[in-house]
Amino acid sequence: MDMMGLTYCLLTTIFWAISPIFLRKSQDTFDNIEINATRCVGFLSVAIIACLITNPSLLVWKYELHALGIIFVMVIIGNVLGDLCYMVAINNIGVGRALSTSNSYPICVSIFSILLLGENPSLKLWIGTLIIIAGLAFLNLPKKNPLPQTGRVRNNTIGFFLAILTSILWGSMITMQKWLMTEYNVAPLTFTFWRAVSLCIISWSFWYFRKNSEERKHIFNVGFKKWITPSIAGASGLALGGISLLYALETIPASVVAPITASNPIIAAMIARFAFNEKLSPIQWIGIVLVIIGGIEVSIS
Repeated sequence: MDMMGLTYCLLTTIFWAISPIFLRKSQDTFDNIEINATRCVGFLSVAIIACLITNPSLLVWKYELHALGIIFVMVIIGNVLGDLCYMVAINNIGVGRALSTSNSYPICVSIFSILLLGENPSLKLWIGTLIIIAGLAFLNLPKKNPLPQTGRVRNNTIGFFLAILTSILWGSMITMQKWLMTEYNVAPLTFTFWRAVSLCIISWSFWYFRKNSEERKHIFNVGFKKWITPSIAGASGLALGGISLLYALETIPASVVAPITASNPIIAAMIARFAFNEKLSPIQWIGIVLVIIGGIEVSIS
């Protein structure tokens, strides 16, 4: 196996695993609207640096203007609505269960690709779908919320529902991205940069109009150090993870990339166990593994 390709896969897995940990940590200081805005700092910074190092001309949009509008809509669906649902899910059912449940999005991508892009379903798709459904059932079997009591109101049903909704919204976004990259042949780093710009405009506008003048002061009064946590979440999950995945796919087959990068929920759940004392039952660990296996099966179908 190509060692550089393997390195990119491992980096992607790590970046995707640590991002929800920093999102969860950010919830101690900011609300979810503020997190969505502040994490843009890390996302946009890494996107700009990557373009400047590789080729500064990648910062310029050279494609049809309406394609940029598609990125804007895609960001609203996946990175604003989807990620807000995801953050609420984390708060209700924890990092491990929220990330694993949301990682069922390959089903949505496959379904949308069949319905909208004319792709043909395969036997692996149906097998993977059944495995993911079994994993989701195992993840949601315990009725008692295993998260430590912190004074916050937590709801298993709401958390699980929002994690499923996240997977649908992420699946929609990825399908649109897949179509955009194929139809317009947009350079990956150009796409990453303008996605970051779109998210900054949308998230900060959303923050501004959802907060009154007094509430807006909070995000600036907490101190610069508090911005580091959400910035790392944005830099790792949105920028570095996406860029390293693109390089991995250019180096080694997708059938090799999928199994390695799909393991990030296990890593995230293990970190959350020590960082936030989030405990999962044995049957929930089985559910995580089943969702990963099903996602791999669907991704390489």
